[in-house]
Amino acid sequence: MTEVAVVIADDDESQRREIAEFLDRLGITHAEAADGGEAKRLFQELRPRIVLLDMNMPKIDGVEAFRWMREQDSHAKIILMSGYMNRVREANESELGAFAVIEKPIPLRTLGQFIKNVLAGHAPA
Repeated sequence: MTEVAVVIADDDESQRREIAEFLDRLGITHAEAADGGEAKRLFQELRPRIVLLDMNMPKIDGVEAFRWMREQDSHAKIILMSGYMNRVREANESELGAFAVIEKPIPLRTLGQFIKNVLAGHAPA
């Protein structure tokens, strides 16, 4: 089985597809989740090195999924994303311990460089 490097968890299908298509162009393996529960399942099954996790999802939101993932594996790089600036600010000011919290829409070039660096074993830029 091919290692899946990145899990993209976002209930916004167009945002999720945009990131997935970008990763396809870079040749980076990925899996997609439409909600926090599916993200948790993929995280447990695939053990990705990076998770892109939307904070506002149905059923299990990104913050709850993040906390669960952190308990399972402290080595995965988890980036929380939100289209709501107040959620980004709250998460940045909290003690969650996410690798990064970024506002959507995601800057794809920056994201691509970060992922390449992590997968190559270099310190992220």
